[in-house]
Amino acid sequence: MPLDKYLASIVNLVRTGYKTNAFAPYVWFCAVIAVVELLIMIAIADIFIRRVLTITFVVTVLFGMFMYWKLFKKDPRLLQSESFRLEDKKLDMIGQKGSDIMINPVDLTIVSLRSSEEGSENA
Repeated sequence: MPLDKYLASIVNLVRTGYKTNAFAPYVWFCAVIAVVELLIMIAIADIFIRRVLTITFVVTVLFGMFMYWKLFKKDPRLLQSESFRLEDKKLDMIGQKGSDIMINPVDLTIVSLRSSEEGSENA
């Protein structure tokens, strides 16, 4: 995927406010911070600054892992996608309606090609 299309899709996601779950905004934030820190670590030769950036990188990752665990313990539904939760809510509403769901019978037999050719020759 070309870079301009990739950036356009990211801008579109940010503009529409799409979030897959409650943890996704933090993941995006951590990804940006991690890339910036890694680029600065490559560009700077000072060992003290590299160590400080390494420590902040590790703290960011560990804090993210901790927050994921905390959200999972608090309410695992917070880690589910919005589309899944909407579909689940629709199914709950259908289930609470209380009526039986009627499924029309469907014939799933396969008509062989040979029998359909014979039918067309006889016509």
